[in-house]
Parts: sequence; C-alpha cells; structure tokens
Amino acid sequence: MNKVEPLMYVLYSLLIGILLYIVFRFIMGYNDHLAQVSSILIASICIVYFVIFYELKAIINDRSLIFKN
Repeated sequence: MNKVEPLMYVLYSLLIGILLYIVFRFIMGYNDHLAQVSSILIASICIVYFVIFYELKAIINDRSLIFKN
C-alpha cells in the first residue's frame, strides 16, 4: 500500500475546491460568499467520497488502515 495515496486524495479535493471557486467566482459571476460556500461544500463531499473509496478499496484488497487484524 502506498502511504502517499491518501494524502494525494486530500490534495485532489483541495485542487477541486480551488478550481471550483475560480469557476464560480469569475466565470459564473457568483458573489464571493456564495462562491466560497459552494466550492467548500463540493470539495468536502469530494474528500468524503475519496476517503470512503480508498478505504473500501483497501478493505477489498485486505489492506485497510482502520480494520487491522
């Protein structure tokens, strides 16, 4: 198991949040508060998805960080 992989998922969700903020703020013309809230909400949903996906993949491959034997 690669120990850098979970950190990469966190960085991916951070990158998604930043890019969505730029899109919401400057391309779609949302005000600053709405762009921040929307991008943070979507990025947090992404990180929860990535964590669940990573842990399910590790459980299937019997390399879970949470459920050690």
